[in-house]
Amino acid sequence: MDKYNRIAWLIVDRLAAAGTDATFPENNFVEIQEPADFGLRIDSRRGDGRKIIDIVADSTAAAMGLKKGDTIIRMDDAMIRTAGDMGRAFDDHPPGAPLVLEVDRKGRRLIMQGIFPPTPKPPRREEAFKHTKPSGRVDVVRQGNTFEARTRGVTGFTLLLSPEVIDFDQQVKVVVNGRVAFEGPVERSVSTLLRYATRDNDRTMLFGAELPILVP
Repeated sequence: MDKYNRIAWLIVDRLAAAGTDATFPENNFVEIQEPADFGLRIDSRRGDGRKIIDIVADSTAAAMGLKKGDTIIRMDDAMIRTAGDMGRAFDDHPPGAPLVLEVDRKGRRLIMQGIFPPTPKPPRREEAFKHTKPSGRVDVVRQGNTFEARTRGVTGFTLLLSPEVIDFDQQVKVVVNGRVAFEGPVERSVSTLLRYATRDNDRTMLFGAELPILVP
């Protein structure tokens, strides 16, 4: 474990092997909505910018039958002479209506049509923060001397018990993922108190005992 395995009174001791089932899902994911792509690629720096230099596979342009090397002559009712004409024709096209293209393919004039704008792609899931090391998570809620914990990717953790919040004259109960992991008395430990007081140098965080927990 590294220096980031502790927060206040919770210490993660051991991580589970990769692929271990979680009691709650990994939430380190965001959905990325990619913009719809017609799939047409031109080079506006070359000539008049009407010649197709590439077609994206599985795109609307590919489904229409457009190919690399075609020259676009007309879009709907607009004559295309420059790349700027093409951009304006896309902007003026009624959404959802068939887009009609006239192209020159090695001297032959072809008419093609398809729906524009294209259907948006389904969102893709991506890690919000890249994990460079194995990771895990423990959520703990305390009520009196009872701790309710849920874990993901963790096989062992330690609770630091403060005499200000725990009644050491009563039993302590720890439930992990719905199962009792510990129930019984916990003895005060002077060595624990001194060790963490020296380590933390914080009089508001004094711990009278350590309680190691194995995830059942």
